[in-house]
Amino acid sequence: MKFPQLPIGSRFTWQGERYCKSGPMTATVEGSGATRMVPRSAVIAPADATDAGSTEPRETSVEAALAALANRLEAYADTLPADARAGLRAALDEAVAAFRATFAG
Repeated sequence: MKFPQLPIGSRFTWQGERYCKSGPMTATVEGSGATRMVPRSAVIAPADATDAGSTEPRETSVEAALAALANRLEAYADTLPADARAGLRAALDEAVAAFRATFAG
């Protein structure tokens, strides 16, 4: 399957690593949270095809989207002065916690 065919928030493997698609041409490396550009021509394997029999818990699409958003904001925070960076990261941590609490039942 080509990368553009995969919906945003979906998990996949490419070049021996696991990713979550975070944008039309970007993906987040699972585990490290690093963002990588993925060429439109890249042939990827959807995670469903590579996870057969896995007992590892899977992220929901909402969790994947939240992680992608948080990663982008973290990358943006790195461009800010130290005081603004700290404020943004604190606000981001609060927002993520509040978002997760909404679904915690």
